[in-house]
Amino acid sequence: MIASLFVRHPVRAADREQVIRTNKTGTLMTGVGDVRRQAGGKDEAQATYPSDLDFGDSLRTLLRSSAAVEFKDRSSFKMRDRTRLIIAAMEGNTNSAVIRLLEGQVYHSHRGPARSFPVETPYLAAVPRGTEFLVSVDLEASETTVAMFDGEVELTQANETKIIRSGEFGVAAPNQPLRVGRIEAANIVQWWIYYPGVVDPSELELGDDLKRNFEASIDTYRRGDLRAALDKLPAGANLLNPPANDEGA
Repeated sequence: MIASLFVRHPVRAADREQVIRTNKTGTLMTGVGDVRRQAGGKDEAQATYPSDLDFGDSLRTLLRSSAAVEFKDRSSFKMRDRTRLIIAAMEGNTNSAVIRLLEGQVYHSHRGPARSFPVETPYLAAVPRGTEFLVSVDLEASETTVAMFDGEVELTQANETKIIRSGEFGVAAPNQPLRVGRIEAANIVQWWIYYPGVVDPSELELGDDLKRNFEASIDTYRRGDLRAALDKLPAGANLLNPPANDEGA
């Protein structure tokens, strides 16, 4: 049933790049945090590294988790947290892989020549031919965004097809035409490209109550363990909209 929800891309000779040399498609190389894998017909389990991947395997990253996959042709992609996908055989060509992205984000970067890397989502089919791009599926907004940093990608939605090139992105949503625009500095792709800013906790103007609530997290942050610092944040803490200074409250 899940497969029927995805927009399929027709198989053409130019797209039939071999991504498999054995009976395995690639390898789950690394993971951070809580990463789950479900091999064909088996229950979902905690991922191990490295582990071979086959057609039909699904991967899922939970909150504040990530994973990296490398195919047999040395192309690779990274999964952001809260991402779900299936590695499937391309329809009509059982030797080529296609990524079926159910939700979340995958980022592809390849140092060698540009490669074809088919991706299917519930809203479009994409065949990127390049060395760096991002595909994002937002189920809440019911849309897919494909951002191309180097190369070009062919996007297909229903009977509409468009090509976007380096520095552009395309957005697909149900019952709407494909939208194309230029990648802006504040776009969703930023956390894949740039290192995050470094915060000096002593410069945070926190009131006494907030200091007590965040003490364990801040102390861990000062020691350089960022993941543990996140885990020690108080329940319900909102990093994007922190509460106002509570002094005098």
